[in-house]
Amino acid sequence: MNTKERRAITLVLRAFLALIVIAIFASCGGGGGGGGSQSVGPNAPQDSTEEPAKPIGDGFNLRAIVIKDAQGVPTGVRVTWDRVNDDRAQGYYLYRDDESIPAGDPEGHEGKRVNGGNMIDQPSSGDTVTFDDEFDPKYNTTWYYRVTVVNSTDDESDFSNELNITIVEFSFDSFNPTEGTVNDPVTLYGDNFGVYDSGTDHVYFTKPGSQWIEATVDDWDDEEIDVKVPVGAVTGPIRIQIAGNPSDSDTDFTVLAPVLDDVDPLEDYAEHLDITLTGSRFEDTQGSSAVTFNGVEVDTYQSWSNTQIVVKVPTDATSGLVKVKVGANESGGIDFTVLPHINSLNPTSGNVGDQVTISGTGFGTSQGSSTVTFNGVEASIVSWGNLQVVAQVPETTTGNVVVTVGGNASNGVSFTVIPNITGTDPDRTWEDEEVTVTGTGFGSSQGSSKVYFYNSVEAKSYVSWSATQIVVTVPHDAATGPITVEVGGQTDTSDDDVLIVLPPPNLDDLDQY
Repeated sequence: MNTKERRAITLVLRAFLALIVIAIFASCGGGGGGGGSQSVGPNAPQDSTEEPAKPIGDGFNLRAIVIKDAQGVPTGVRVTWDRVNDDRAQGYYLYRDDESIPAGDPEGHEGKRVNGGNMIDQPSSGDTVTFDDEFDPKYNTTWYYRVTVVNSTDDESDFSNELNITIVEFSFDSFNPTEGTVNDPVTLYGDNFGVYDSGTDHVYFTKPGSQWIEATVDDWDDEEIDVKVPVGAVTGPIRIQIAGNPSDSDTDFTVLAPVLDDVDPLEDYAEHLDITLTGSRFEDTQGSSAVTFNGVEVDTYQSWSNTQIVVKVPTDATSGLVKVKVGANESGGIDFTVLPHINSLNPTSGNVGDQVTISGTGFGTSQGSSTVTFNGVEASIVSWGNLQVVAQVPETTTGNVVVTVGGNASNGVSFTVIPNITGTDPDRTWEDEEVTVTGTGFGSSQGSSKVYFYNSVEAKSYVSWSATQIVVTVPHDAATGPITVEVGGQTDTSDDDVLIVLPPPNLDDLDQY
């Protein structure tokens, strides 16, 4: 081959090679044409016109928490990650193993996919994706998770960051604040509290008798629980119970009792004046809280606030300490005198010796040194109770009945004593002779009281007068018939007549006839 022929062949080969280079460059998108490989991740660009050859996953921010069944037994792990914000993302594969999963390409790890190996669909909205990986996790075993994002041709990104979680028993470390009153918020701190289940997970505070009272759970996560101090709680440890497993705090939570500073006024009778209690820690609303007078709960509450309560003395109250009780915690007491008060008498009139029922308040549960008087005369007591006393009418006259308790006299209520004639002597008499009238309720002295013979003829003279006996003389105009005694406008007439006859003849003075 001569030199001319060699030169021609060389030119042809160079041209052919140039065409090949141009074709390769065009197929690779050189010269500004076409597009290269695109990533699909939480921060990938929005472009739904291209399908990525192999997406890249990063920044998924995996986190997890243990889930339990109705008995509180761990049944899996709830895994959450940041949602990939790209239209091309169709879903995710979640991988789990009891050993660390190598970073990079997921190929060869398909057997570690959860959800039966199926893709977890991309949610239509939201910032996160959550999947409950249900299996049979064992305590003290560590599980490792990674996730990949998948496009429409089932191309997976590389593995995300790795998350590991160990199924362990929970721990209760502390709480804050360490003291408070009913309904105050308290936060409990620890680890591995898991997903809250109201059927198996509980928080308790101490109640009287070393028992437990359940608190309301406001919020629950893996490391913190927010509750409120329940009504009825007293100072003592706090208990967290998960799936039947309790854990008590090492220190006590102090439940602060209400503080009673003042009671005004310091004496009154039942259901009368407004009694104002001032102090602190009463709570803003009453709820189940109460005020007691010597152990008797108030019937009438006028108002209630955290620093002031207005009440009326309860009907059954007796003298003693006033206290405020919030939940199971009671304030100190302040002495209060419950004054006796008579509401009614039954009957309101009667004879000496009759029984009278005195109804009212503040009499005290037993008589002790207390007394009942009728117009100043002390009565005998048949029975005594805080709301009712039964007394016998003493030898007295009409006037007020008063009950005195602890030196404090009640109001007076009028009782009318009716005189009662039980006999006259003699039953046959004449002018100027003495007649003795016996009975009760005559009064210790005559005063304005009077004795009348038949037809309202007043006795000629009064020889003597006492509460049970009157001696009078027969008047000139007296006639046979009953005798009447009038005391304080009340009268009683003898059952039998007094026979009035002429005086016997005086044989020494026959001229008298």
